[in-house]
Amino acid sequence: MVDLGPIDEDVPFAWDAASKLKHAFLRTADELEEQIPRRSSYGQHAKHDWQGRYAKEFDGHMGVTTGDAGRIAAELRNCAQMLGELAQLAREEQHRRETARAWKVEHDAWEADQADDDLLDDIGDVLGGDDEPKPPDLPEIKPQPLVAKAPPTGERGH
Repeated sequence: MVDLGPIDEDVPFAWDAASKLKHAFLRTADELEEQIPRRSSYGQHAKHDWQGRYAKEFDGHMGVTTGDAGRIAAELRNCAQMLGELAQLAREEQHRRETARAWKVEHDAWEADQADDDLLDDIGDVLGGDDEPKPPDLPEIKPQPLVAKAPPTGERGH
């Protein structure tokens, strides 16, 4: 008998929660990116009459804030993509299990039918071959490790 793995259970995956979380990541990334130009504009307006050291420090802090916001938004999108990939792997495994279950039902029915056969049927099977259902070609699912991209290194300008 072919080892079909844990086919009797559905894939334990929180489909709704993963979908909601993915969309929340994407919405948050959009909201964060939409705030960047507005906050930069507020910053430019606030320092309109500023000059000297504090104006330069303020510019530095605004640059860090803008850069951080962009990086956070990118990581939120990366997390959403990883959730999508995990969901796709879960769907593929669920399909594999359903295919294996269907074959098992067919094979079990064939085995029950074989138990009822008589000697003449056995001789026919030897001469002509049997009609045993062959196991399905189940691709082994080998998930690729989902590794987030490393954030760029550098000074944050504190």
